[in-house]
Amino acid sequence: MGLAYPSMAAYNQTPVFDSIIEKRLLTNNLMTFHYSYNENTNGQITLGYIDKSKYTGEIFYYDVVDKYYWTIHLKDILYDGKSLGLCAGGCKAVIDTGTTLNTGPTEQLRTLLERIPVENDCKNFDIAGKISFVFGNEEYQLEKDEYMLKTENGAEKQCRALMMPLDVPQPQ
Repeated sequence: MGLAYPSMAAYNQTPVFDSIIEKRLLTNNLMTFHYSYNENTNGQITLGYIDKSKYTGEIFYYDVVDKYYWTIHLKDILYDGKSLGLCAGGCKAVIDTGTTLNTGPTEQLRTLLERIPVENDCKNFDIAGKISFVFGNEEYQLEKDEYMLKTENGAEKQCRALMMPLDVPQPQ
């Protein structure tokens, strides 16, 4: 993700990272986050450099398109490799390290959820497809166990999509 440094600040206070940038305290104006799938492994925030031991593959950078949020252009959303037509007029995606759920406008989210065949009792979990978010020319896939929460209590199973409707009004 490209890093211009848009920030949200309350009460006219300068956010910490903006202050660090203004004072030129870092070699590179970078902030990276590492989350582990394993609860027993610590996460990490790194300032000024990228810890190459925390990822594999290539890093791609995207322009920030909203100066108040970490918002980038979302080209498309796919289910099992097929476009759902949700970004025909252009979409924006807020990349937020502190959000647990994938959120989206109610109608578009409903379209996506209707494609996922999984029932609340986890029926059809094994045949659920991949959800892909397309940024630039890159496709970022989520497997079913990355967008579905499956819990078992004895013989009882429950499945829930890790998604929530969020309707953001147009700016006034």
